[in-house]
Amino acid sequence: MARILGFAALSLLAALPPALGGSLRVYNSCNFKFWCSSAKNDGTSTATTEVLPGQWYTAEKQADNDNIGAVLKCALNSYNGEPYQVELAVQNGKSWLDLSAVDGHPFLAYHRHAEIPGVSGFFFNNIQTGVSVSAGK
Repeated sequence: MARILGFAALSLLAALPPALGGSLRVYNSCNFKFWCSSAKNDGTSTATTEVLPGQWYTAEKQADNDNIGAVLKCALNSYNGEPYQVELAVQNGKSWLDLSAVDGHPFLAYHRHAEIPGVSGFFFNNIQTGVSVSAGK
């Protein structure tokens, strides 16, 4: 059963099928809307989409098993400037996940953590569908 901590406001999921690549999703459990877009490290990107409370956004750009990577960008405004980013790269069946506030930190006032299926630890919990990054007060 999928589980996200009660204080979670922003939840990002990365479904990582072994050696095939992965996709990124965000669920808005905040009490406010935000905007998301996706991109690949080859320069392609998508338009910004409004994500209302209780809605999912699935990134159109996926990380394939080629080390090009995909990025999910979320911001508190529609122009998506200075976004909080989740970057996913897959190569030789291994996945790398980066939570990045280098370009911006619009969710700085919220807790952030990652969850990976089947792994327990300080920042990890089981979740059915993939990697979860949550932010909340």
